Amino acid sequence: MHGLGSSANGWIVPGPNHSLAFLLADRGYDVWIGNARGTSYSKKHVRYDPERNPEKFWDFSWHEIGHYDLYSMINYIMNVTQQSQMFYIGHSQGCTCYFALMSTRPEMNKHVNLMVALAPGVFFGSPAITPEFFAFSVFHQIDEHWTLIQQTIPDSGSIKQNLHYIQIILTGEFRQYHLGREENLRKYGLELPLLYSLNRVSSPVTLFAGEKDTQARPENVQKLGTILPNVAELHVVSEFSHVDFLAADSTVELVFDEIFALMYNYAK
Repeated sequence: MHGLGSSANGWIVPGPNHSLAFLLADRGYDVWIGNARGTSYSKKHVRYDPERNPEKFWDFSWHEIGHYDLYSMINYIMNVTQQSQMFYIGHSQGCTCYFALMSTRPEMNKHVNLMVALAPGVFFGSPAITPEFFAFSVFHQIDEHWTLIQQTIPDSGSIKQNLHYIQIILTGEFRQYHLGREENLRKYGLELPLLYSLNRVSSPVTLFAGEKDTQARPENVQKLGTILPNVAELHVVSEFSHVDFLAADSTVELVFDEIFALMYNYAK
């Protein structure tokens, strides 16, 4: 599952020799690539049109993407494949919505034999909002893919997705969306939105952090690792920034090969 501002394209744009989706398929895995609600490929709401009913269609954050959409995606995959478990790989927001889902619907943990979290967006500290915020690390060559990448990002999303992240950054707490005191009381029964119970994420998780990532900083990924109850491994990738996990030429050697080994071991 892709990150904020991206889409399924992020998993395939680097091409057959550098894309995680292609490389997994080459190894015999059945690959399903999700598109978050609101992206170019995911605007077919059964009742609301993004142009005719914008106030209804765009009224969601990554909480809804996890609690409702990802929930439906996993159940659909289980039904079609007739498998009881799957691997889940997320990047950035693709991790956020996973942890939101597994915290609020813990019964779904049994369907995942391993979750791989690439630069998970859960705790942030004070990320640097600079021109480098969405930049690639200068230490990893991405020129070969840059023309195609520029054509696919940023993709569309809701303002509430961004606002929800800002709330977490400002409070330092992984909570559901803050609606204001009165609306919080109506929806949650409390003045503050509910905390996500990360201790309910019982599925095994392997965390990857980039040494030069200014959003999902290594120390914040390590903090996440101390809270999750079933962390298999935690890797800090030298010189990697936030988007290097998808686009750097060295990603296959430094990250994907490690993922392949993990999946092989957990499939036994």
